Amino acid sequence: MRLPERRGKRLAQHAAFQDCSAEVIVSVDSDTVIDPGAITALVGALDGADVVAATGTVTIQPPLRTVLHRLLDMRYRLLHETGRAAHSFHDAVLCCGGALTAYRRSALLAVWPDYISQRFRRVACNHGEDMYLTLLLLRPGRATRFVPQASARTQAPRDAGDLLRQQLRWTRSYYRDFVMLLRIVRARPRYLLADVVAGELLPVMLLLSGASALLAGQGLLGWAAVVAPAALVVDTAVTVYLTGLGPALCLGYVVIWHWMSLPVRCWALLTLGNQEWGTRGRTPRT
Repeated sequence: MRLPERRGKRLAQHAAFQDCSAEVIVSVDSDTVIDPGAITALVGALDGADVVAATGTVTIQPPLRTVLHRLLDMRYRLLHETGRAAHSFHDAVLCCGGALTAYRRSALLAVWPDYISQRFRRVACNHGEDMYLTLLLLRPGRATRFVPQASARTQAPRDAGDLLRQQLRWTRSYYRDFVMLLRIVRARPRYLLADVVAGELLPVMLLLSGASALLAGQGLLGWAAVVAPAALVVDTAVTVYLTGLGPALCLGYVVIWHWMSLPVRCWALLTLGNQEWGTRGRTPRT
């Protein structure tokens, strides 16, 4: 199926959903290459009536020509092999990525009107679909799973500018649906709530410690000389342990994803209602 014009991922999914009747629907991004056996593994994971979605491992399509591509591949692997694997242990993967996920059609039918009509501040939402759809599916107490045997490879952002636009989109949509996320995890095992809250508290604590240093007259340089090296050493050591990769690469990962993400988070919160894709025109109000 090919639409006559570009309408965004959500409306493309809607058109395809209306035109199919299979009980299992597999979502794959246009820039994703599926490895052999991936779909079979995903469908096999939908082995109970309460399992409504199963997602696989997505990594960066080789060759990894630049350091940025290698760091992105690390990021994707950590998100899947640690984060989503841990959530799957509790039957609640909180974001089943649209790049490789199998959904149960009967579950989609129940939430599809809410998914298609999502709005934020009277503006139709046109990105950040994956987590919102997953949370809708999880609301009735259903299960979502991570299937490491199902793997695929996707294209990496071409440069730092593309990466920044991607992260802004994802971070805005994450905070847009954050209240809904908290409601979901509160009814789940305590680990999930602790994981979500810890992920937000740590950056806040870092910012507050810097602000307190300024108010105490110590200056940012003195604060940075003490806090930054200690945080970098601890973060890098944990990343080396989780990935088994070299300290230099893990240090670069920590600097980008744990430190440089702070201004991205702040800007995303300040521009939460922005529905621009970043590479296309503005989204009109409807």
